[in-house]
Amino acid sequence: MTQAIAHTRPLTALDICDRCGAQSYVRVLLLDSNQRPGELTFCGHHARKYAKALAKVAIDVQDESLERAAATALTAAIAGAGATLPEPQDKGRGHKRGWFS
Repeated sequence: MTQAIAHTRPLTALDICDRCGAQSYVRVLLLDSNQRPGELTFCGHHARKYAKALAKVAIDVQDESLERAAATALTAAIAGAGATLPEPQDKGRGHKRGWFS
């Protein structure tokens, strides 16, 4: 098994599910019929849906779904606790400016 191949880079928002186009959280490394490596990426839903079939043919799996779920849970907990960003201040220009304007 080649553990390092699929883990060369973290999944980002640019990685999309090969089934539905949603953001990917799982990368699966496979070998084609000529033993050349290839990869498929899946959202959490499709990764769970095809997990048994993929387990039979995958040579490596990069699963970031639990890391993302923990981050989402933390964000929800912070929001639930009432933590908010303060409103942008009026700089005397007659309008409120955004954070990066």
